[in-house]
Amino acid sequence: MNARGRRRFVAIAGGAALGVAIWGPTSAFAHSMLTSPPSRDGVDANANSGPCGPGGATRVGPSVDLTPGSTFTVTWAERIAHPPETYDLNFSTAGDTTGFVPIMTGIASTGVGAQSAQIVLPNQETDDGTLQLVQNGTPVIGGTYFSCANVRLVTPRVSIDDVQVTAGGTATFTISIPGARGDDVTVNFTTANGTASAGAGFQATQGTATIKAGTTSALVTVPTLAGPAATGTFAVNLSGPPSVIFTKGTGTGTIVAANVPDTTPPSLVISRVLTVKLRGTLAAVTVPVTCSEDCTLTSRLVITRKVAKGLGIRAKAATVQVGSATVRLTALKPAQVKVRLTAAAKKAFKSVRKLSLTLTTVAKDTAGNSRTVTTRVTLQR
Repeated sequence: MNARGRRRFVAIAGGAALGVAIWGPTSAFAHSMLTSPPSRDGVDANANSGPCGPGGATRVGPSVDLTPGSTFTVTWAERIAHPPETYDLNFSTAGDTTGFVPIMTGIASTGVGAQSAQIVLPNQETDDGTLQLVQNGTPVIGGTYFSCANVRLVTPRVSIDDVQVTAGGTATFTISIPGARGDDVTVNFTTANGTASAGAGFQATQGTATIKAGTTSALVTVPTLAGPAATGTFAVNLSGPPSVIFTKGTGTGTIVAANVPDTTPPSLVISRVLTVKLRGTLAAVTVPVTCSEDCTLTSRLVITRKVAKGLGIRAKAATVQVGSATVRLTALKPAQVKVRLTAAAKKAFKSVRKLSLTLTTVAKDTAGNSRTVTTRVTLQR
């Protein structure tokens, strides 16, 4: 097969969550496909995608949230050998072929394998941005190659919760953002006295917390001290660069005596969106989870009655359970929870190319307090 007829793969990626696959040359295929996990809201950009680059190909796939004005590493992979060539990285806040502004030009391609470039994103918010990798100059193999990724430039909105802890225990605060992003979000935290004082009621604590790309929260722990003088309140104050907005920048910790019931539900670090690649027969969906304290975790994976009937699964209720898991988790110890599929689901999913499911996870601590988190799961070949 000659070079013009071969398929060549180019990918744009950043952090853990941004990825685009391109089949070229555009004169023959003109198709782009986002292969990364869904964005925080799971919106499929097919509904409002615009043309990107030569050939009029459209952006495909969910958008990825990144921080305006931030430095970001873009990587791509060359899958077939070709003569030396260069690429440009462009960005449009309008989401189509107009208004592309060069970010970096003349990036040399070194041949087969992974390559990367560090760029500075435009310093303005936009809900409809496009990051474009395009071949620079005269094509060397049959046509101009390009790749496009949907990007929302959105300033991270960060908050911290309030917690109650028994004197002598550890207060675990959850620092969170509304939805998963394509970049890490790092903030500083430090404790401050309230009616309880450092050294008497709690241990003074400071440091940095990072919400990793693709997740929505990070945990911060503050040890408290036992004894009658330990009760009262203290604060955990957040700070960070101008690129972060704090919707709630102070968390209050309330230290109670040992005989006061604990009414604070456990905190969970779990993805709100999850993409699972289908290869062969799928037996279970694996979900990374961390609980702030010892807890019992119950997970139910469901599909709607309409979807179930389309897959040949019996359905009477509005939703049909196709997988479940019940496990005990140790405080602050990351776990890989396997939600095992039913026999009917294993059989039905063999012919699925793409399917959306809902995972409901309930964490219950030893005091009977519980927290429920919903995750959108996408199965995709």
